[in-house]
Amino acid sequence: MDGEMLQRGDIDAQKAAIREKMDQIPGGRRERMRRRRFRVAALLCAGLILFLVLNSHLQPLIASYGLTQAKLVGTQAVNDAVTAVLEREGVRYTDLMRVEKDSQGSIVSVEADTVKINALKASVTTEILTRLKKHQNMTVRIPTGTLLNGDLLTGRGPRIPVKISLSGAAATQMSSYFESAGINQTSHRLVMDITVTLYAAIPGNDATTTLETSFIIAETVLVGKVPDSYTEVDGSQA
Repeated sequence: MDGEMLQRGDIDAQKAAIREKMDQIPGGRRERMRRRRFRVAALLCAGLILFLVLNSHLQPLIASYGLTQAKLVGTQAVNDAVTAVLEREGVRYTDLMRVEKDSQGSIVSVEADTVKINALKASVTTEILTRLKKHQNMTVRIPTGTLLNGDLLTGRGPRIPVKISLSGAAATQMSSYFESAGINQTSHRLVMDITVTLYAAIPGNDATTTLETSFIIAETVLVGKVPDSYTEVDGSQA
């Protein structure tokens, strides 16, 4: 046992002596340092290439997921804004439209109250922008399995936080529709068309998307003969 240990000690001593002699040889130590630096540089290059490959694969997935979440937030903001304004202001058909009849009860005109309609549009637009501003800086958490783009892993795994800067612009327009509702009856519907343009700043990508939706603001059934021409509501012939 002792002999074996002595033998190993001799081998180690010989290796140390060889290294010492190599160091004494001009350029020997520099050669080893050069090789070591080469290995480090090769590892760094391999790591950089791997990062670029993963980034090129993950970036579109992150952008797509982030934009989808931004659309959901925008849609919810529009729905909540319209509901809040209608409940707060208690809008009725007679608040927005005036129906004039003659002495025999026949409808002679259907006129829009443009002042009230414009006020309603402004309220809805302001409410939408206010709600969007609450999500100006939002964070979505993307499941790792979703980034791997596999059906079995979608929605699973640790979630990676991604910050999104969200802003938007809203435009509202009122439309008016008349439809037959039976004998001598006409249904008149006021519809608000809303267009929201969302600007989402997602890491590595800036995206723009448009949301379009419509809400029935007021509706009534007009009894009697309705004239063939009516007033205009927000530029659309009613």
